[in-house]
Amino acid sequence: MEMVEMVVVRKSFRAILKREIADIFQSVIFRFLDSPTAGYGRRRVVLEVLSTTCSDPQTLTDMFLNYDCDMDSIHVFEQMITSLCSAAQDGVSGPIATPEEGISGGETGQLRTAALKALVLSLKSLRAWCSSLEETDGHEIDPVEPQQELSGVGSALERSASMTTQELDETARFQETLRRKKILEEGVQRFNAKPKAGIEYLASHGYLNATAEEIASLLKNVRDLDATVVGEYLGEADEMSLEVLNSPRQNLEREPTFIAHARVALKLAAVTEPSSILPPL
Repeated sequence: MEMVEMVVVRKSFRAILKREIADIFQSVIFRFLDSPTAGYGRRRVVLEVLSTTCSDPQTLTDMFLNYDCDMDSIHVFEQMITSLCSAAQDGVSGPIATPEEGISGGETGQLRTAALKALVLSLKSLRAWCSSLEETDGHEIDPVEPQQELSGVGSALERSASMTTQELDETARFQETLRRKKILEEGVQRFNAKPKAGIEYLASHGYLNATAEEIASLLKNVRDLDATVVGEYLGEADEMSLEVLNSPRQNLEREPTFIAHARVALKLAAVTEPSSILPPL
């Protein structure tokens, strides 16, 4: 855990290990903090790492801007605060541990205290960061930039209703990106449950235009879409699905792997006349 703490807190590592740090939070820190079977020792160490992280204003700010405000990343800051709030109430952000899992009443109290300490440190750090902005008295300071370019899916995904990214100041740009990220996440959930409902949601909230090219770009570039659901959507014999399948942005005929072709072919097998719509392999 000392190595984890060093990688997360040291700015020199954060600049070059952005994806790896996100994986560390998701696979190690959140996993131990959220699991009721992780044990007292692991949770205690994880809370110590989070306390160190929360005590540094720059680290918290970088975390929010580089992950929560990045279209291609998980919500590290939001999930960390949510897990800490749960742990401060229960001693673990998942179900409360039973005595059989080796957590005594005293240890549960210690975990709650450690989580509460991390939350207090995060509030102090955020207040310190805000104070530093107030002390500039109107002077411009260097913004914290994400390590990767914030990008959308298609042409309509790269613009807001009436403003372009270039016209937004730094704060408004991050707010707009976060808003659109929330819309995309909700749209992905709806798509995975019912594809057409997900596309309608994204179109109604201005995330994309319901054209074949932009829908094809969405299906190709958004990682969290269920591959089976995508295949079922492309396998529907309606006009829009056929247009999406044959769209240049879907680019299925140039897909370098046999697996991608096989998946599409299998999902289209239920169509009455698949030979009329299958792209050439």
